[in-house]
Amino acid sequence: MRDILLKNGRLYDQHKASFFSGNLAISDGRIVSEYLLCSPKIIDCSDQFILPAFRDAHIHFSHWIQFRNFVNLADCSTNQLIEILKNHAHEKVIFACQWVPDFNLTEKLNYRTKLDKISYSPIVIYSKDLHSAWLNTAAFEQLGWLDYSENEAERIIRDESGKPTGIVQEIAVQEIAKIGENLPRFSESDFEKAQMDCLKNGITSVISVEDEEGILLLDRQNLKIKIEYFLYDRYLEKIENGWKPPQSENIKFAGMKLFLDGSFGSSTAWLTEPYEKTNNCGVSLYSKTELREKVRRVHKLGLPVMIHAIGDKAGNLATRILLEESVGLPDRIEHFQIANQDDFDKLTNSGITIGMQPSHLFHDKEKAEKTLGRKRMWHCYPVRSFSARTKVQFGSDAPVVPINPMLNLSACENIWNPAERISRSDALALSTENGSLVLKENDVANITIWEQSLFDLPAEKLLNCTPEKTILSGEIVWTK
Repeated sequence: MRDILLKNGRLYDQHKASFFSGNLAISDGRIVSEYLLCSPKIIDCSDQFILPAFRDAHIHFSHWIQFRNFVNLADCSTNQLIEILKNHAHEKVIFACQWVPDFNLTEKLNYRTKLDKISYSPIVIYSKDLHSAWLNTAAFEQLGWLDYSENEAERIIRDESGKPTGIVQEIAVQEIAKIGENLPRFSESDFEKAQMDCLKNGITSVISVEDEEGILLLDRQNLKIKIEYFLYDRYLEKIENGWKPPQSENIKFAGMKLFLDGSFGSSTAWLTEPYEKTNNCGVSLYSKTELREKVRRVHKLGLPVMIHAIGDKAGNLATRILLEESVGLPDRIEHFQIANQDDFDKLTNSGITIGMQPSHLFHDKEKAEKTLGRKRMWHCYPVRSFSARTKVQFGSDAPVVPINPMLNLSACENIWNPAERISRSDALALSTENGSLVLKENDVANITIWEQSLFDLPAEKLLNCTPEKTILSGEIVWTK
């Protein structure tokens, strides 16, 4: 690999919180002293801004690639959705995504028959937040879910007679993939396009949540980006029995993912107080005792835990358990979208990383106003409070929202409580692998080069901004 000298670029000085003109030398995939270069390729970066590349710290990578081929129902009403799906009636299985329900998901009405009129093939419609889905009768038959089940945790919504209404939530949603298990999740071409979209957006590494099929598929691809992945906790017993999850040069097994609650969009995030005008406080998928036992089992394997906790009650319990069961591993709480002072105090210097997705507030707002009320909205997305006390990393949660890191930057300037907003530079730092905008000698040369300063770019131009170049481990992998 040829040495590279980025000449006359604008580099960030953390102490002065400003840019200065300088050179950046790259050799053998790392940033080095300019004097160590041997016949480098010189790239003139005059008036261009040189920053670390991004990490998407929460993504469902293999499912994001797969969902790109699903029918996209964004901004569709129920009637529009039905008309769109009629165009796919000939397909063996109809998968759709990005659905935002416009009816009460827990009503005991027969929604299955609306979809049965479209096709005799199985139909699976994923909600935008991926915590609910709408199925037709053929899908329920294939899954064996038509008959009544006593397992409330499955969250198969049933009518008064015990028949499924067509709506499933939480654990049941994870099981839907069985319908398409004989279909390829994605092709090599699908992967290459998705990887290039990451590089085009300046993303050179991700933290992904995966199942066994997904990570085995990714391991067979021509990977350039680096993937750390957490497996769903249903694989815990398999690992305890000796199974070794895949690892390679670009893929690292990072730990286990536990779901403690649901989401705001499906009204299943676990709250201390009920959702507005209801008796529903959301869903707890573990008791305190069960969560503690599961965390201990994961830690016993020497693995970190990632706990999905969106509601305040879920986040509070996740925090307490991880602190009480800490063994010095880099545990994580994902989302933690609503919190209070007690949570902030407990997390101070805790070593627990909070994975946040501020970009979700754009599609949460309407639902939050109706289901949380304005008073509780003030406690949502506490980015400043968390980042002042413990490590915070930004991700997209794709396929829930696009992978564009600029969405998080924009969202941080629009958080409902102004006291929780952070500066553009701080938001950028939380989007990078090392949580810093400074490029230092011996760092891996994961770098982005920009025509304009992202600090000063008007908000209306930010979302469409992509780097001129992306450099991954010293190799130029994207040029605009």
